[in-house]
Amino acid sequence: MRVGVVGLGRVGVVHARNAAQHADVEQVLLLGRDEQRLSRSRDAVVAVGAAPSALATSTDLAAALDGRAGLDLLVIATSTPSHPDLARRGACAGVPLLVEKPLALDVGELEALAAELEATGTPVAVAFHRRYDPESQRLRALVVSGALGTVRTARAVDADRTPVDPAYVPGSGGIWRDLAVHDLDLLPWLLDDPVVAVTAFAAVLAQPELVGLGDHDTGTAVLEHASGAVSTVAVARGNGAGQDVRLEVSGSLASASLGPGSGVATGLADFTERFEAAFRAELDQVLRQARGEVDVLTPPSAGVAALRLAVAAEESARAGTTVRV
Repeated sequence: MRVGVVGLGRVGVVHARNAAQHADVEQVLLLGRDEQRLSRSRDAVVAVGAAPSALATSTDLAAALDGRAGLDLLVIATSTPSHPDLARRGACAGVPLLVEKPLALDVGELEALAAELEATGTPVAVAFHRRYDPESQRLRALVVSGALGTVRTARAVDADRTPVDPAYVPGSGGIWRDLAVHDLDLLPWLLDDPVVAVTAFAAVLAQPELVGLGDHDTGTAVLEHASGAVSTVAVARGNGAGQDVRLEVSGSLASASLGPGSGVATGLADFTERFEAAFRAELDQVLRQARGEVDVLTPPSAGVAALRLAVAAEESARAGTTVRV
């Protein structure tokens, strides 16, 4: 198979490396507008373990999007504002896609885009990598099988090791749409139980420069599920102990958790290290989706549901009220 990757920042490099190391992938095409930057990106992908012989570069993005490049999968890891146009062009041309979240930051725009993309019949997956994580898959299987009994509570912690770059904030959507959205996508799916109300709180406790940008470095959301179960999501930026992402589910018969073991520090450098297995599993399943072997696990409509919850958390934290969804 031939995989293209456009957008070669931190996540794009990981996707390119994983594709180059996948047994079913013969070539990875690195796409960009500038030959010099592409050369540096190629070096970055090689530096994290990709074989140089597996990589090619091209500045002809149009050919990748309209099918002329002969790609079996195109990974879109560019900045968020470019996602709608790139995804639309690729899907309409029948090129299977893996698009980094979010597809769009506005709920109305995302609803329309999701419907348009799914109507093409082209496999399009939104990169909610947490669903693909083997730990998440096992925990969901326990919940769905009834092994935990009636689920009562779930608690998620999502702390990024590094502070957020202020220059990144304006186009990111803020802490709820950028960071917490992963947990807001994961919890309803993992518990098989939609969220009906959100109560959230947010603060600036470590990065005072975020105040002027209207963003936060700390937040907690309380989610009421349709069954009556309650889950919480605690998010933070700039966790000195390392990347810390964990989740616990408590039921009437048993409890189960995912994440690092007990202790003070996790020692993980960032989310790409914490979720290395998830990123590899995500790519493997998306390649199978492209071949028509399995259904899409994270279709564009999944992004709509998660964004609705992120916006509800944002509104709740700002207004100090519970928001029904």
